[in-house]
Amino acid sequence: FVGMSEEEALKAYGEDHIEIYHREVTPLEATIVTDSTNTAYMKVICERTEDEKVIGIHYLGPSAGEVINGFGLAMKLGIKKRDLNYALGIHPTVAEDFFSLDITKRSGKDYIK
Repeated sequence: FVGMSEEEALKAYGEDHIEIYHREVTPLEATIVTDSTNTAYMKVICERTEDEKVIGIHYLGPSAGEVINGFGLAMKLGIKKRDLNYALGIHPTVAEDFFSLDITKRSGKDYIK
């Protein structure tokens, strides 16, 4: 991951002041194998403000270093959630799901795609 962990963000900002977007997906390479149980989990932690500055990005899945690498630079440049929303993810990649995260932990909705 890059930036803050969820625990660090909760401690630094408090639960009412962060928003956590997340999703579990089946990576493309896992869809080729029938009955595959391989999944990837991604999370974007933002300040709960109008700007929604991103303070943490997490990815657990195949090729994690390759997936998260560019997000480190984006964090240093002050990426906001809207920047992710307006960007176009490269298809077909598992990383493209970072650009359409819309389910928050707070909502309690099903986050498995």
